[in-house]
Amino acid sequence: MQFGDFRIDKSIDPHLVIYENVNKICDACILSLKLTTDLRVKVRTEYCQQPIVLVARNELYQMIQNILKNAMEAAVKSDKSDSPIVRIITNIVYSTELSKTVVSIKIIDNGPGIDDLIKHDIFKDGFTTNIPSEGRGHGLWIAKTLAQKWDGDVKADNMVIDGKGNGACFELLLPYHAVPEKEKAGDAI
Repeated sequence: MQFGDFRIDKSIDPHLVIYENVNKICDACILSLKLTTDLRVKVRTEYCQQPIVLVARNELYQMIQNILKNAMEAAVKSDKSDSPIVRIITNIVYSTELSKTVVSIKIIDNGPGIDDLIKHDIFKDGFTTNIPSEGRGHGLWIAKTLAQKWDGDVKADNMVIDGKGNGACFELLLPYHAVPEKEKAGDAI
């Protein structure tokens, strides 16, 4: 394997899988990106109560971090760059595509949106719209691959308000898990 090659381990170590509150991981990703990047973006959150998933914490963090970083970069690049904003909205919903109740994590930016010519490529490994020094094009591929590993998915669409493009919305869907009584005393909630 060479530098830059990424592989997703499809095996699951049961010791790493825990009931995780998505809101806490979103907050950790926001803080991390504010501390480690020079992106000056307002991040607004609208969280539902107890969006719990059963997942490896580091992989959930990686999925959210990759999507959030892309959204923050897009918001800064827009013609509205004087007020770049990213919103994170969590909900518990029924997904007809996945035929189950899921936690929906929507990450919405006010950037330029996704060009129709590249929409079908954005989740491919190595695809990037950045110059090489700014990114290698693995982030969205990793997010989607990890989501699918956990029986979820990632979707993307443009936000259109009053007939005008107003950024993009990436939605991470992961199966919802109510926390069993014996687990409620733990850190997951």
